[in-house]
Amino acid sequence: MEGEQQRCYFVGDWLIKEGREEEFLDAWADFAQWTLEQKFADKTIELFQDVAEPRRFYALWRCGPERSIEDWTKQTRYKEFVMQMRAFCDRCTPTIAQPVREVRKP
Repeated sequence: MEGEQQRCYFVGDWLIKEGREEEFLDAWADFAQWTLEQKFADKTIELFQDVAEPRRFYALWRCGPERSIEDWTKQTRYKEFVMQMRAFCDRCTPTIAQPVREVRKP
């Protein structure tokens, strides 16, 4: 995807401890709202629940163009969220990804 301004995405994959799903959802919504307010995300943040494994959640959003990912991960609120997730999760895999190939409908 040469010649295009570099885009990056936050990708999260969480496996929540049984019985902690509602706590996770509340904490995630609070964190997502803060992320939007601070312009670390571009427009919309969505959380998805796995149909086959309901304790598993995914998030994917385009990072905001106004603030860098490095700035975001240095914020106290980001670090607090990551620590909070450790209490709710059997597995927590957040990462930053960038597109490498795109296929469009002709």
